[in-house]
Amino acid sequence: MEEMEPITEILARLMEKHPRLAQTLKPLNGNRTCRGSYDWLLPEELNRHMAEIVRIEDRRELCRDCTGDCRQNTKGYYDVVSPTSSGLFHCIMVLCEHERARQEQARLNRLIQSGGIPKAYEGKTLGITSRQKPTGRP
Repeated sequence: MEEMEPITEILARLMEKHPRLAQTLKPLNGNRTCRGSYDWLLPEELNRHMAEIVRIEDRRELCRDCTGDCRQNTKGYYDVVSPTSSGLFHCIMVLCEHERARQEQARLNRLIQSGGIPKAYEGKTLGITSRQKPTGRP
C-alpha cells in the first residue's frame, strides 16, 4: 500500500502553484481554514464555531455567479456570520438580491390586480417616471 502525502505538503504545493490561494485561505489551528476575516470574534468563539463558519462560507460559494436559480438549502436566503459588540458568534439569514427583486415584483403584481386596472393598461407608466408629490389645494 502506498504511503499518503501529509496534508501540509499538499497545501504547500497548492500555495506555490496558486499564489492567490495563499491570500484567501487563512490557516487556523493547523488543519482548519476559513477564508474571511473574523478579527471581531473572540478567539475561543472562533475555535468553537470554526466548522460552522467554514460551512457558512462554503454555502455562500454557491451564490457566486448566481443568475437567480437558487442552490441554497433555504431558497433565496443565505447565512452570514454577523459581528456583535460582545465578540460572540452570531449567524443571521439574509435575503438575496434575486429573491428580493422577485418578492417586489410579486408585490407589484398583487397591487395591480387588486387595483382593477384593465389589461390594456398593463405595463404602461402613464408618463410617471418617479414619485411625484400630489398636487392639490394649497
